[in-house]
Amino acid sequence: MKKLVKKFYPITVIVIFGLLIKFYFDNNANDFSFVKKIKIETVFIIIILSFFYLVTEGMLLKRIFLYIGKKTSLLECFLVMNFTYFCNTFIQFTGLGYRIYYLKKNNNIDIKDFMRFSIDTIICELLVFSFFGILFLFIFNLFVQEFYLNIFVYVVFLTLFLISVIYIFLLSPIAKLLKEILKTINIRFLDKIFEFFLIKKSNKLEFYIKQIRIFILQYLILFLIFLLILREIGHVNYISLAFLTTSFVDFSFLFAITPYSVGISEVFTFFGTKGLNFSIAEIIVLINFFRLSMISLYFIIGPIFFITTIFRNKDGM
Repeated sequence: MKKLVKKFYPITVIVIFGLLIKFYFDNNANDFSFVKKIKIETVFIIIILSFFYLVTEGMLLKRIFLYIGKKTSLLECFLVMNFTYFCNTFIQFTGLGYRIYYLKKNNNIDIKDFMRFSIDTIICELLVFSFFGILFLFIFNLFVQEFYLNIFVYVVFLTLFLISVIYIFLLSPIAKLLKEILKTINIRFLDKIFEFFLIKKSNKLEFYIKQIRIFILQYLILFLIFLLILREIGHVNYISLAFLTTSFVDFSFLFAITPYSVGISEVFTFFGTKGLNFSIAEIIVLINFFRLSMISLYFIIGPIFFITTIFRNKDGM
């Protein structure tokens, strides 16, 4: 029974979330009247921007490949990431499993190296989005009178920013120190974990900088998506809300205990933008506009990639 629940957990969460939105809409239909202001041209622009967002996901994967000494094309990485997203819609983490399987089979990667620098890439993402979160929370607290600074959210951003900085600059010496301390008291069962985080690679800082640049580009793409929608519906604080929502939404992806962080992104955004007259209806539409744009892309691209790889006998799934 537990296995069955785990298997269908993602799709169940999405269905429940969809029903809750429907229930809210049925009881607050007038709050969603602003949707009529969104032009069809804007919808197409947002889908195009979402496409480029997925391209940046492929760029991040390609950078990991290059760093561990493997060659691949941006197109292949882009397609793999699309199918990763597609898989995660139905069964959580199967996308990661498929990605590892495909890359091991077709590119002969070292799984340990790939996992290590995938974690490093997540840390780079954490650094970028927590930094922008801190920056804009601080700026708006100083200059936007109606903005209410949520101290808890600010502390969370600050804490995770510091953790990411410590990881990037001090991970190796801290891991070495802990390993030596445990070695002196004859505790060795953590040695493999320490070895994993002590994988030696040259130009590590250069790798981090390149990943950070891509995440900054990703931030700007997400910001433009939210800016276009908020400006279209005529929100007074559309610039400040676009900056804050971008930080909260991508930041919430790091806590993806639900598929696409459904519910989590909305809660982060609701509490983080208090005082800016950002209604629940606007939050729901804004965030799910991005989600649906992404889904409309990888629900087409992902399966096409999977089917073509089967016909080319490149994977055995």
